[in-house]
Amino acid sequence: MSVDKQIIRLIGAALDPNEATQIQFAANVNAVIAPFSPGVIRDQFLPFIVTWIPKNNKTITLHIATHLIEIVKAAGGLAPVSPLIEALISSEDPKTLDQIASSLSSYQGDPMIDELITRLLLSAFDPVRAFIPQLLPIASSDSSRLRFCQTMVRDKAFLVRFALAEYLPKLSLNDMQVIAQSLIQDPQSRIRAYLPVVCTPIPSFFKDIATPLLSDHDWSVRASLATQVVKAQDHEQAALIATKLIGDGVWQVKLCALQSLTKLLKEESSIKYDQGLTVLSVLSDLIKFPQFSLRTAVIDCFFAIAMHAGGSIPIDKLKPFVDDLVANQPPNVKLHFLNAIAATKKREFAALIETKIGSIVDALSRDDKWRVRLGVVQELHPLADLMPGSNCPAEFATLCLRLTEDEAYPVRIASINHLALQFVSEGTSIPACVLQMKAKDSFRRRQTALQILAEMRKHTSDSSFKDQLLNEMKNFQGDACKNVSLLANKLVEEATN
Repeated sequence: MSVDKQIIRLIGAALDPNEATQIQFAANVNAVIAPFSPGVIRDQFLPFIVTWIPKNNKTITLHIATHLIEIVKAAGGLAPVSPLIEALISSEDPKTLDQIASSLSSYQGDPMIDELITRLLLSAFDPVRAFIPQLLPIASSDSSRLRFCQTMVRDKAFLVRFALAEYLPKLSLNDMQVIAQSLIQDPQSRIRAYLPVVCTPIPSFFKDIATPLLSDHDWSVRASLATQVVKAQDHEQAALIATKLIGDGVWQVKLCALQSLTKLLKEESSIKYDQGLTVLSVLSDLIKFPQFSLRTAVIDCFFAIAMHAGGSIPIDKLKPFVDDLVANQPPNVKLHFLNAIAATKKREFAALIETKIGSIVDALSRDDKWRVRLGVVQELHPLADLMPGSNCPAEFATLCLRLTEDEAYPVRIASINHLALQFVSEGTSIPACVLQMKAKDSFRRRQTALQILAEMRKHTSDSSFKDQLLNEMKNFQGDACKNVSLLANKLVEEATN
């Protein structure tokens, strides 16, 4: 059979309307082209298959990509196959793209790869040019790689320039710095905002990247810098950048900067940071912003600064901020403040509110949001531990006794748990208030007394007291109210198993 007839037969199989026949052709394309000379492959086969490939058929493009190396060898080099590679990349199928990159990796360092990349850089299709970073690792030299990157920096398509930005970490630090300094001028804020994500390893990050981005006109870029600065190698410089961005005019940037400064001061105890008093004065203004997330970040940063400073910031410098917060902030912010104090486990911070704690928790326990009431009950025990010798235990117990009648089940249970812990810490006797509940006409109060006894038994380590509590629980099994007796049976069974 003549070559022309073989080509016609090949084309016929590819153009068969039956998709299965087309897929079979693609899957066996290596065998199909085997009889032909490089000249026939270059002049007849490749021009046909480039226009034939159905780019939306991922099965066919993947089959062709799988045989890419065999096609390159049959054509006598990479250059003639570049239009086919371009067509395959245009399919934008992830598996096909991975296969192309894998196949071409065997040409690592070969000058033919540089020629291929040069051709692909001239493609009219953005996805083709955006694929080039996947080929840069196999470029013939570092200088060639940098040259291709410098071409991509000037590409008109955002997709291409962003693909380059994502590739930056794979460059040497020097080359990364060169390309990053060019991308700082990029017209797309998304690319400029991505630079802090990938460029923190650069030794000159603060001078060449962070400093220009500090004054970027787009707040999302500054927010990205504020967020990512924690990953920089120089933590002291990072803390200073975060401090500057706390003064930004956009609240989202302030939020990111506060969170980063908090993280740095909490996790890097060796940082020398002398801006604490300056920032504390700014926090007093920021706490007045309406955004809840910003207010809580202010509180977290306040304690991070105070704890990092040790005793270098006098307590009286902290008091105005605390007094203003207690007087003027809404319940959810006050609750976060109590959470933060408890988390520090520092008595000196608890002392800032010790004289006000009773009124604070009482107000929070009466809030119309049950999650606030629950939150304050959950913080009572750790707060009481930070205020030994105060009247807090008695005040908190009175509060929780009231909340055992709360309309929200989680609040009632949390109150019961607090009371049980409190009563066990006070000794090995059943409190009078529990015995009074037991005698109430309300079956719900008797249930509450039973639940407190059961929780006390879980927390005490005194075996004789455990027996006393169990016997008291058994007394409820004969209660006239079925709800109480059934609960007693259940709790007694759990206690004895």
